[in-house]
Amino acid sequence: MNKVEKRHFRLYTSRNRGSEGAKFIRLFEVLDGMKEYNEEQIFKKARSIKRSQLANLKAHLYGELLVALRLLHSDRNLDIQIREQIDYAKILYNRGLILQSLKMLDKAKTLAKENGHYLLTLEILQFEKSIESRHITRSLKGRAANLIEETVYYGNKITEVVKLSNLSLLLYGVYLDTGHVKNEKEAREVEELFKKQ
Repeated sequence: MNKVEKRHFRLYTSRNRGSEGAKFIRLFEVLDGMKEYNEEQIFKKARSIKRSQLANLKAHLYGELLVALRLLHSDRNLDIQIREQIDYAKILYNRGLILQSLKMLDKAKTLAKENGHYLLTLEILQFEKSIESRHITRSLKGRAANLIEETVYYGNKITEVVKLSNLSLLLYGVYLDTGHVKNEKEAREVEELFKKQ
């Protein structure tokens, strides 16, 4: 972790201080001061941590680090922002706020579509279909047909992306095995490989 991330983590955890919280924060401070991981040093420097607690404290620290890093970097990662909106929509849905959930999903879907995140778009569409099939939302006329059409469209897009990424990986494997194409024979072999796919 860099200095900014460590500072953010300390600020993030400072609001969750309890006796157990103090221990995982203490563990973080001890680990941060180490050049190499050494459990005996942990027990010497943090006497409040018992051997039986260490595994749980490390797991808790790991989870808290991931949450803090997600919060810190969410503004730089569009995937995280879209998933966050999907999560919020699920929370709203679980609270019975169906229309608000659909609004949140619509915002997330627009963002996902505009930025070429087809898998997230398809995930959102599946959630919308699930909501529409379970609840009478009095949505726009033809909503079911639109959802089906969009799902088919983005399903096909994903299939295309998967095929192209598989071909790219296959070509990379050939490159690792043989290097650059050096003659007509190797070029034909690569073309045949592509045609088989």
